[in-house]
Amino acid sequence: MSVTTTNANITPAGRIPMRVRGQDHSETSAHNRLLVWELLRQHGPKSRSQLREMTQMGKSTLTYVVRDLLEHNLVRPKGKRKSDTVGKKQELMEMNPDYGRFGGFFIEGSEISVTVVDAAGNEVDHRRVPYGESIEDALNVIEDYMGGVVAVDSENETPIAGLGFAVPGITDFRSGRIVQSWRLGLSDYDLAGKVKERWGMPLIVENDVKLASWAEAEHLGAGLPDSMIFLALNASSGKSDSSELYGMGMSVIQHGQLQSGAHNGAGELDGLRSMIGEMKLNHEQIQLLGNEDASLDESLETFVDQFSRLLSILVDLVDPSVVVLGGSLEVTNRTFFEALNERVMRQRVLRNCKELTVRPSAHGERGVSIGAAMLARRAAVRESFMNLDN
Repeated sequence: MSVTTTNANITPAGRIPMRVRGQDHSETSAHNRLLVWELLRQHGPKSRSQLREMTQMGKSTLTYVVRDLLEHNLVRPKGKRKSDTVGKKQELMEMNPDYGRFGGFFIEGSEISVTVVDAAGNEVDHRRVPYGESIEDALNVIEDYMGGVVAVDSENETPIAGLGFAVPGITDFRSGRIVQSWRLGLSDYDLAGKVKERWGMPLIVENDVKLASWAEAEHLGAGLPDSMIFLALNASSGKSDSSELYGMGMSVIQHGQLQSGAHNGAGELDGLRSMIGEMKLNHEQIQLLGNEDASLDESLETFVDQFSRLLSILVDLVDPSVVVLGGSLEVTNRTFFEALNERVMRQRVLRNCKELTVRPSAHGERGVSIGAAMLARRAAVRESFMNLDN
């Protein structure tokens, strides 16, 4: 697929609803296609009659939508629907994973986390690669990777159809510019323009924490709650005696939509650490937090107290049903989550509310590049739907 990249190709992630709502199906033909495609992502293979029930589309409308998707290889047949009744069995359809591949690249301080997925969202490749010092070094490494590894699958000839770039800091998703990234040392940097010079395909540029929450939303699919907080905790390696939390970030999903804020800066939380003191963890403590079955020592109990105070404030502000903890700290300790749930519920305003759950990320540190690849996938497919009528 060859698509010329312009500013119109920069996908506004903050405006894309993650949950497809059936009552919106009549807005445009492109939306109808995206609705059916997303439902196949969330629920797996479905027949035309099942899709009509889920979308409330008219029979003729759905017929046209399915025909377009089949003709352009965005979906494909998937056998017959099982039935105990006598008569012709209904044909099932599913996403076509061979429609294209989509690369997600998380540009960090010294490495790039790379994830490639197919059109059905299946992971094709994941790795971390060093890139030198400058952003140009990073783009050169990505170009070498695409050309040598995934630009075209030698067996299936599956092209790269979209790219996603995750950046620590504030980005303008409308223009694809990096507004400010302290970790990368960049300010007002036109990343989309630089990418446009190298590759002609749809792309997205977004904040790393927002993309990690996108990966979580894709993982939950139809089970995505109406309101969710994703909180990233990032720490250095912990190999020294003491390891500070060097970054905190938050992303909020409300009514199935990723929030960005008035200036695209929603979610940068480093300043809140001063409210609960300087949080430090040593190597052994980090190891305990990453061990599902370990007990908490006294210092980690103190950390739970500090962290629960911050989290209860955020929970009162947003009132989510789910809080997901991700980031490089990769907390999985069950005792920690049990204690955190109990203390947050005790400290929040709605103390009798039983719906809040604090749980670990499904992807851990890999979630950022996964989210970048998954959002790039959705952006490119959405653009293809828009182009079908041209």
